[in-house]
Amino acid sequence: MENQLPTPATANSPAARDTRAVRATRLLLRLYPRLWRQRYADEMALVLAQHRITFWTLLDLAIGAFDARLNSDLLPGRLVSMAHRIRTS
Repeated sequence: MENQLPTPATANSPAARDTRAVRATRLLLRLYPRLWRQRYADEMALVLAQHRITFWTLLDLAIGAFDARLNSDLLPGRLVSMAHRIRTS
């Protein structure tokens, strides 16, 4: 069977848009730090599967990944309680 290129009608179908959106969310989730993904990726994937993915959703994921990298001290496994900080200061 020959591979057929999608026609403009099928390329813009809801199913094609959904497939592209799912691929884009997976790509954006990989931008998050490894420790964040280990803790939250499954939950995030479930939440995203229950909602329509829009441009704003993708933008929010990109900004969230950027923020997670900027604030790496808040990643799971690196959180230090206030009591610990007081004791060690």
